[in-house]
Amino acid sequence: MDATAKRFWESIDSFSFFSFILFSFRSFIMAIKFVTKSQQEVQVIEKQRLTLLDAIRVMSWEQHKLDNPNYKRGLEGYNTEFGDEWKIDPIHDKSLDELIEFIQELGFTVDELLSVRSEHYSEKKLIQERVAAKKAREFGYETSQTNGFKESEDGDGDDEYGYPPY
Repeated sequence: MDATAKRFWESIDSFSFFSFILFSFRSFIMAIKFVTKSQQEVQVIEKQRLTLLDAIRVMSWEQHKLDNPNYKRGLEGYNTEFGDEWKIDPIHDKSLDELIEFIQELGFTVDELLSVRSEHYSEKKLIQERVAAKKAREFGYETSQTNGFKESEDGDGDDEYGYPPY
């Protein structure tokens, strides 16, 4: 070992050397990732595409339930009667522009489809809140402790608690 290297190793103690290694390793793992503008645009487009796909799925599932009034309720029914076919449908291969064109061919605007999706998730949230309130009352909590949500009497859900899958 030459004199310079020897002085280097003598100048640092083992604790600070290992601290430096650990800090470097941690920095490597937890490094901040900077996204380029083009990468961000791709991510935004993909998010829009997936949102439109979900809106089409919601409408298709609702139509399936109308066409098949005796469909199997709950998540299992969704998966066996609809979800498995949905997953393999070629619609998933469409680009954002192709999806927009497809939506227009169906006679809808993108805004109309997104509105249907938003309404679906709003209804789902209300049903979840009703289920939570019902379960809370089953455990002895007062209505005031469950934010005033009441159980649904109109049977708008898929299972015993009125909770639709997806």
